[in-house]
Amino acid sequence: MDYREYRPCARLRPFIRCYWTLRANVTGEAGAQRVFPDGSMELIFHLGEPFSQRRESGAWERQAHSLLAGQIWAPIDLAATRCADVVGVRFQPAGAWPFFRFPLTGLGGRIESLEDVWGRSVRLWRDRLGEAQDRLAALEDLLLARAPNEAPEFPALCERQYRRRFRERVGVTPKLMARIQRFQQALRRAGTTPLASVAAECGYADQSHLVRDFRQFAGMPPSQWLRSREDVRFFQDALEAESLD
Repeated sequence: MDYREYRPCARLRPFIRCYWTLRANVTGEAGAQRVFPDGSMELIFHLGEPFSQRRESGAWERQAHSLLAGQIWAPIDLAATRCADVVGVRFQPAGAWPFFRFPLTGLGGRIESLEDVWGRSVRLWRDRLGEAQDRLAALEDLLLARAPNEAPEFPALCERQYRRRFRERVGVTPKLMARIQRFQQALRRAGTTPLASVAAECGYADQSHLVRDFRQFAGMPPSQWLRSREDVRFFQDALEAESLD
């Protein structure tokens, strides 16, 4: 499985964390891979066979070819199909809203068909990516044509207005976003020092609060994550992004 990340151009960096690609030729039965909350929304284009996603019922369901992944606050299990070929856009926490211009709160915890959000023009995007010799350059051109001229800003607001605006533009509350970001910090440190030290370094009140967040966001306690992490490498491998400049 070949996963890579790439930095966007300077104009899009206020909105987009990275582009990513994933290619795989799966032989035999593909095991489930777990994706954790990371505070970002994503656009995902399956140019090969779409992945399967485990629903709350436990049943597996094939994803759409083009997806808008909202903010999640629980892990998601995915399984690559025989010929995976994926191009994705990972937004900054508040970076997706300027491209959609509607409240993102309703997308929380969900992965929707992008065609249901943007309409039939999504098929043209996917066709263009599939035909392009340089897919990332084509993707960036499409995004630049839709991008706002200025970076998103939060004007001076009272606390209640700020929380409402934050939820509309980021998709989760400020408190939940802070927990997800703290969990991501702990995830990167886990295994390098004792868990009590990880909890203290990441700002947890104690180790039990760290364990609580692992259970919610990873679906397992830290001890199980440390035993299984070599089996769950997938999108969020914290690789150094390659520049497109």
